[in-house]
Amino acid sequence: MRKMIALLLALLMLFGMVACGTQKTTDASVADEPIPEAPTVDTPAEIPTDEPAETPVEEEREHVTLEFYSRCTEQPDQDAVFAAFNKYCEEKLNTTVNWHFLGGTFNDKVSVMINAGDPYDVVWTSNWSNDYATNVARGAYADLTDLLANEPELVASMPEGFWDATRINGRIYAVPCQQIAARTPAMTVTAEYALAFGMDHDTSRKTYYDFEDFIQFAFDTYGAKAAPVAEAVMGEYCGYEFLNGQASAAAVKYGDPSATVVNFYATEEFKALCEEMRYFFEKGQLEPLAFTDIDLKYAEIISGRVSLYADGTYKPGGEIESSNSRGITLHQTPHDTSYLTTSSVIATMWAISASSQYPDRALEILSMLSTDPYAMNLISWGIEGVHHTLEDGFMVMTENGGYNPSASWALGNVFLTHPMKGQPATVWEETAEINASAEVSALIGFNVDITNVETEITNVVSVFEQYKTVASGSLPVDETLAEFNAKLEDAGMNTILSEFQTQVDAFLAG
Repeated sequence: MRKMIALLLALLMLFGMVACGTQKTTDASVADEPIPEAPTVDTPAEIPTDEPAETPVEEEREHVTLEFYSRCTEQPDQDAVFAAFNKYCEEKLNTTVNWHFLGGTFNDKVSVMINAGDPYDVVWTSNWSNDYATNVARGAYADLTDLLANEPELVASMPEGFWDATRINGRIYAVPCQQIAARTPAMTVTAEYALAFGMDHDTSRKTYYDFEDFIQFAFDTYGAKAAPVAEAVMGEYCGYEFLNGQASAAAVKYGDPSATVVNFYATEEFKALCEEMRYFFEKGQLEPLAFTDIDLKYAEIISGRVSLYADGTYKPGGEIESSNSRGITLHQTPHDTSYLTTSSVIATMWAISASSQYPDRALEILSMLSTDPYAMNLISWGIEGVHHTLEDGFMVMTENGGYNPSASWALGNVFLTHPMKGQPATVWEETAEINASAEVSALIGFNVDITNVETEITNVVSVFEQYKTVASGSLPVDETLAEFNAKLEDAGMNTILSEFQTQVDAFLAG
């Protein structure tokens, strides 16, 4: 230590002398002398070095976790699929998704979550479940209009008119899941029973009455019953488009150029539907609980206890997909006309919570589900080689594989997914052609603003919940409909119709 101190003192003294010797003088003669130029030194043009050239280092993205709430049914092996999906998302976006598959509990759980202001990032929404317009009016969903500028690939992926269909007061609050958007009602039958009956699948058969002989045969031979027209399919079956979901009652008849807004539950078509369902119920050939209980309906189909049910949307190869998901072979007989409406476009979408801390990251994931085939196939059908295999580009589901939600329509862009074995190789081209060739509603791109009638809609929805099972066949028609519509008027139905008609007329005029 003593030696080191002595050395430091010596160095300090040396620096002090050098400083004194080079101190600038104030003598004029010295100051005016030119400063000699430094000698030139030859240097190589490039100096070899083992060090890499310095480049700007991009700051590492913060890792975030998002909460996604889906109406898909919980799957036995979903954790493995979610882990694979998140590995991919982390590599590409440094983002993790906590998936919540809620199945039959979706509506109740999500309604409580949104009303309570519980935190979430993304939720599935539509005009028939977890109502889009209602939640926008409540301020539950983030405005994505400006944020979409950051995702040009997502914006470009949508067919013409899809973004307009989502607009409310000119703003976009959800990302559509691309699927069959045109509405083509169809009747679906259990193939085994249809084969035994010798059904000809005549497309002129459009109602339950048209299938009465088959319904009778399946009931007598197999004890199978028909499932009633489901709550979510009533509009399509009767030829009406709802303006704010079936619970709000306001609707416009397909093909009506005047777009007259009516109370759907006071129409002759709805009354005819109720009478039709009542007819088969009284014969003991209809299962009324399948009207609202979708899980029960599917369980009945899988077990062979359903002979026939109505679909709201036919799509090419759809019976193969339905047969795969139900585990029983089905056959569809579509109507011969298709119709494209705002309601059919917004029937399946993703919305971002207005309180999400990471709306930009959430939109990146939604963009991935709309534009990335690997991500979309993975979350839709599971891990290749485990939950399904590919044979010449066609997907074959692994028996008892543990992951088969069969709901790609509720997850993203179905046109990115592999066709299933048995479907035509051109299934997606055919589907796109139906969308393109469908009769287009005069109200495509129109979304109602319910701000002025929120109270009335709340009251009308309450009445609807009390009386909607009249369409299941389980209640007498005339007296129930009379009570139903009287209470709808008391709840403010006419105020809703007037407000919506004003908005429709302004839209058409514009």
